[in-house]
Amino acid sequence: MKVGWILLFNWIQCQSQLPSIDALVGRLTNSSIYDKLERPQFGLDPTVVKVQYQINRIANINPITNGYEMDIILKLQWNDDRLKYDEDFKNEALSLNEQLIWTPDVYFFNQLGKMDSLDSILMIQRDGQVSWSRRLIMNFGLPFKLNTFPFDTQSLPIKIVSYGYNQDLMQLQYFDTIDGGSNFPLIRDTFQSALWKLDTVETKRDQILYRQGTKPFDMLTLTIQISRIATTYLMKYVIPLYFIGLCSSIGYWIDVTALPTRGGFAVSLLLSTVTLNFVMTSDLPKVAYATALDMFITTIFGFVFISLMEYAIIES
Repeated sequence: MKVGWILLFNWIQCQSQLPSIDALVGRLTNSSIYDKLERPQFGLDPTVVKVQYQINRIANINPITNGYEMDIILKLQWNDDRLKYDEDFKNEALSLNEQLIWTPDVYFFNQLGKMDSLDSILMIQRDGQVSWSRRLIMNFGLPFKLNTFPFDTQSLPIKIVSYGYNQDLMQLQYFDTIDGGSNFPLIRDTFQSALWKLDTVETKRDQILYRQGTKPFDMLTLTIQISRIATTYLMKYVIPLYFIGLCSSIGYWIDVTALPTRGGFAVSLLLSTVTLNFVMTSDLPKVAYATALDMFITTIFGFVFISLMEYAIIES
């Protein structure tokens, strides 16, 4: 019993010695000593912001609307010497509201519409290192290249750039691994799509000029390469069209005296090609140039039309 009271007394004493988190937060973010509108290292070196992604989901890849949706966890990390503290929280980081301190003004260059922020957490280490993680769901846009449709490969870029700080004031970098490579991005193995498969992921650090005569801004680009799974198009369109074109050659083997049979057969194939083309229209992207499937349809239509013309020449 005596040992229990001693342990309870020691625990109460340790708790009384722990620093007040509210007092510490108030001291660090006091507006008289901390200006959240000024970046860290103001007037000195550029503020280095490290970026890391975790891509949870890629959905609604739609060449018709030239857009796609992503569920992303975006992690930003930078150092702010103004937020250093000496208090010990048992090696735990201090959690803050992001509205109380300076945060990087980065945005997604090719984002479309509104961005939904589901979760957000900002942690500060004793040495002033700030880590800000957010889960975001947003739509991106790009012009799809469909020349080889339905055997096409598409690039899905994510471009992040600063809005107000050029590269002399803020630099964007990727998180580095021990061997000097990049451990970003992390893509969950649960990536699944009925029409697409994941090929490669590439990263690039580049600059962008908003207008001539100004200093460039850092831009980080993540490019996800995906390939279309063409099985459904082969089964629904390509193979039926191939057999229609093959059947058009059968008309040449029909006896030339059976002109009504040859004519009806050719017209039926022609109508079948036109009907199938109308059915495909709603399922195919509308572009200003011919795709590989368009060229194939035109070729099959040509074979059927030649078969019909051959009947007309014999009839005359």
